[in-house]
Amino acid sequence: MTGVRLGRPAIPPIALDKVRTRLGQGQSIRVIAKATGFSTATVQRVKRAMADQAARA
Repeated sequence: MTGVRLGRPAIPPIALDKVRTRLGQGQSIRVIAKATGFSTATVQRVKRAMADQAARA
C-alpha cells in the first residue's frame, strides 16, 4: 500500500451544515439542491441521516 487515498473527496462538513439548516427550515429537497449546488441525492442522503439520528435519540 502506498498511502495514497483513493476515491472521491468527501463533502466538507461546513457545506453539509447549510443543507441541514435548510432542511430544518422545511425547505424542499429540490430547492435546497439548487441553492447549495449539491445533487438531490446528496440532500436526500443528509435528510435520511438526520432522520436516523432523530430515531436513535
